Amino acid sequence: MKILVSNPSFQYSLQTVKALQSGGHKVYFATTYVYNETRFFERIIKIILPSVSRKLSNKKISFLDQEFIIQHFAGLLFQFWYKVTSDTVEEKSFKEDIKHDRWVSVWIEKHKPDLVIGYEKSSFQTFQAVKRYNGKCYLDLAQVHPFFIKQLREEYTFFKAITGSQKLFATITDRKIAEYQLADLIFSLSDFAKQTLVEHGISDSKIKVNQLGYDPDIFFSKQKMIFNRPIKFIYAGIITKRKGIHLLLEVISNFHSSDVELILVGPKGDASDFLQKYQSFTHITYYEAMPQNQLADFFRNADVFVFPSFLDSWAAVVPEAMACGLPVIITKSTGSSEMVTPDTGIIIDAGSKQQLEEAVLFFINNKELISNMSEAAMLQSKPFTWTNYQNRLLHQIANHI
Repeated sequence: MKILVSNPSFQYSLQTVKALQSGGHKVYFATTYVYNETRFFERIIKIILPSVSRKLSNKKISFLDQEFIIQHFAGLLFQFWYKVTSDTVEEKSFKEDIKHDRWVSVWIEKHKPDLVIGYEKSSFQTFQAVKRYNGKCYLDLAQVHPFFIKQLREEYTFFKAITGSQKLFATITDRKIAEYQLADLIFSLSDFAKQTLVEHGISDSKIKVNQLGYDPDIFFSKQKMIFNRPIKFIYAGIITKRKGIHLLLEVISNFHSSDVELILVGPKGDASDFLQKYQSFTHITYYEAMPQNQLADFFRNADVFVFPSFLDSWAAVVPEAMACGLPVIITKSTGSSEMVTPDTGIIIDAGSKQQLEEAVLFFINNKELISNMSEAAMLQSKPFTWTNYQNRLLHQIANHI
């Protein structure tokens, strides 16, 4: 079968491509940009802008032949242009999605793949083009239903800041719902995310859940020994209020350095002002985003992973941390809380500073439990590898076609 996977950014879409390839399908991948070090553009950038070249090199695909890679190279130029405009992050992202969508729809009109797997906000025109010749279109949904996000916008002011103006949010919501209606099948990352769709009128039979995975060659455990030292808590992800960073910093700052240490890893977002506020605390340390193998080392040297997010449809970093032997503190509004049991961590309500503080205190007062919880967390993570993700995806597609 001829399949197109379309995503303006990589995200986890390469795992989808790998899965379909292993199933014997002819797979094309449409994206904004793929790094090719032999191309004139990359050679010039490497000379005049080495830091940009290093970032672009992350967009490299080694397992897919060039003839199956479809690049919207103009989309990359638009990305550079948007960086100097006054648009918000959400506005820039949406404009990029629309341009990618329009470009892919033109390619589809000419090549007519049997199946197109697209990603939210960038698949409306794509799916319309597929429907004109009765092809199949699946939506790989990395988020929850926008009406769930709407509730969060009404409850928390900072959600309005990160999800755009009322007009922009309404426009994006309409586009997402139109994609839901056009899709023959929707892939959701968790039962939590699926439920937000079902609650707002999407048929249960139209949704398949497939949780994201991790690489066991990178994320693995080692034995932990905790004696008379502080508990090392670690968070990894964007430094944003949506992830509950402001609550986490407030809670940890109330404990003594003899009891806890907090390590934060990730790119700076809208909660960077909180980092600055607490930078003088000796038991709070921040690191920029780092490669996965380095992050795994940080996990193995920590004791507990803490992820107080207000909203994550899955959060792949959670099984990665658990695979490294970390029990977790996680919210009910995070999809991967579904893999957390009482012997592997503590599940709290999103936005509850009190429950977060009580969970931190539990680990401080029960150091002797961490070793057993560490082993249990590692075992609990085993089904959530990328190989299992790919196998589940192939099975779900085979049963639907």
